[in-house]
Amino acid sequence: MINKEKICILRLWNRLYVMDNSRTCKIIFNSDHVLGTKPNAINWCGKVKNILETTTGDNSHYANKMEVNIKDSGELLDTFYSEEWKIDVIKKQS
Repeated sequence: MINKEKICILRLWNRLYVMDNSRTCKIIFNSDHVLGTKPNAINWCGKVKNILETTTGDNSHYANKMEVNIKDSGELLDTFYSEEWKIDVIKKQS
């Protein structure tokens, strides 16, 4: 379920990325993006930044406001969380 939520967030990121700059949603998105660049930002764009760092390993997509490949990101999220789950299981067993 966590992955589905994060994929939906990335889809919205892509929609906002291609949206016309004169629209209110895009103006708010651009303002939120500036706030999200600060360390430990807790706004929506800060959450997207954490997701993108998890999937790509860097924040170039976030910093450059680039469109995200949803299929690749979904596969990377699946891999990341399955590995995290395996580590948690091992910790519980010991």
